[in-house]
Amino acid sequence: MARKDIIAPLQWKNIKSQGFKAGILILFSTLTAWIRLLFLSQSHNISLQLFRNIFAAVITYVINFAFLYYFTSILEVHYLISTVFAALISGIFNYVISSKWVFSHAVKSSSHEFKNFVKFALIGASGMGILLFFTWLFKDIFGIYYMYANALAEVFCFFFNFFMRKAIIFKAQKEIHKKI
Repeated sequence: MARKDIIAPLQWKNIKSQGFKAGILILFSTLTAWIRLLFLSQSHNISLQLFRNIFAAVITYVINFAFLYYFTSILEVHYLISTVFAALISGIFNYVISSKWVFSHAVKSSSHEFKNFVKFALIGASGMGILLFFTWLFKDIFGIYYMYANALAEVFCFFFNFFMRKAIIFKAQKEIHKKI
């Protein structure tokens, strides 16, 4: 669905000329079209993929921060070890949501799924190194509370992980799809 097909019905002259009830129906159909475009359709558009990745990252970070807090503050595990466990748990969730939704246009086969998971895990391990370094830097060197230090470090990891996954895993799948 083209963007102009979604925006055109919202023009004031269309709503005003058709009456209030028709205007509500136009608004409802426009909103459902936006929801379909943003959340349900497959897309090769990098802007849409980045939007979806940000949305997925927010959910992933909530999971990550909950486990980080639980391990560190409740179970009293060292904050860097907690960071590793929380990142592993949230990373598995992120893999599933990325492969099924963010990059949903990618080729799906069992042989490629395992290879992609290994690539995803290796990129995640590299991102983990970045996460641990910046979390340590912000907490131990700059004295920032461990939860805030982790949140700041996650910003660096977000962009690293997105562009590495896009370039290594899902770009390769697009090339495979062209060959099929």
